[in-house]
Amino acid sequence: MRGIFLILTMISVSLFPNFLADLLDLSAVADVPFSLPNSASGMIFQSRDFVSFQIHGDSLSFFITKGVDFPLPLNTSILSPLCSRKGVDSSLMKAVMRMESSFRLHAISRSNAKGLMQIKTPTAFENGAFNSFDPFQNVSAGCEYLSKLIEKTGSIEEGLAAYFMGYRAFRERGYTSSSRRYVERVMKYMEYYRKKGVEEVIKDRMRFGVGFKLKSNHYELHFLTAIPILGYLQLAGDATLMEDGVSFTLNPSLYITDTISIGLKFDSFKSAPIFGVNLRSVDSRYSTNVSIGSRDGMNFSILWEDKNLLFGFRTGKNGIAFGGNMNIEDVHFGCGVNLRSFDSLEFFFSIAFMYEI
Repeated sequence: MRGIFLILTMISVSLFPNFLADLLDLSAVADVPFSLPNSASGMIFQSRDFVSFQIHGDSLSFFITKGVDFPLPLNTSILSPLCSRKGVDSSLMKAVMRMESSFRLHAISRSNAKGLMQIKTPTAFENGAFNSFDPFQNVSAGCEYLSKLIEKTGSIEEGLAAYFMGYRAFRERGYTSSSRRYVERVMKYMEYYRKKGVEEVIKDRMRFGVGFKLKSNHYELHFLTAIPILGYLQLAGDATLMEDGVSFTLNPSLYITDTISIGLKFDSFKSAPIFGVNLRSVDSRYSTNVSIGSRDGMNFSILWEDKNLLFGFRTGKNGIAFGGNMNIEDVHFGCGVNLRSFDSLEFFFSIAFMYEI
């Protein structure tokens, strides 16, 4: 963050973490150490809700985001044949989905595991899933991976522990207290589904956000929403109230695979839409974003992420910028440089507090 997309609605033309985007749970694309004011592709889909407060130069902002689950016209009975073909009992599939994602289509973990079965992109690709938010691809790949682990370890219980810990970690360390609890709960759920024969409805989550930004005598009040549609599409928008009027932004986006997404940005203040493409490495450590608009020209950015550190570079009509971000628990620190011209060099420092609610 990690179907479908949110165009990065920027609250500041600067370098640092786009906390508005982070707040709306834009996995991958939003994790930039500077703003990308013309970016037209991004994704939302984390399950967590946030409150964020940021101090950036002479401006400050506050945002809160909330997710609301809604049922999809899809339940686990449609997905059961996929797991049966992989040699996994449907009751086990439902038990794992309940434990991993609570049947949320666009769940994303802190470790970047995605979808109903919570599989990471490399594992998804290895098992034939290229869009982890496609429920059929996700369940098929998750069940195939689980089936392989059960075969390697020799039992369902050990296969589940390896699914939870990772196969290499399980081989090296064996059961841990957390993996034992995980296995016990999954086995309990499996027995429940086997006896009751209950089918579960698949859910998705729309996001809503509200917040403000203050800078000298300028203010902005934002109202945001993002609605995912079955793993591939996302409709997002931002209504911004300012002292000189109201602007509206519409962001339809398409999530093609875990490594490719595209989108459009329609801004009521600009006559021409902006087209954006985002490319990500399989391990999600590297990301490249290119956006093109007739008015704003081309913007290009690349970022690198490693644990709690993030570094990025951007170039475009507004100059060249590079910067970094470090987060310690709920606190994010950012710094960077923006070169608008040879005689205009700007340095930036930022601090933000983000709390999960």
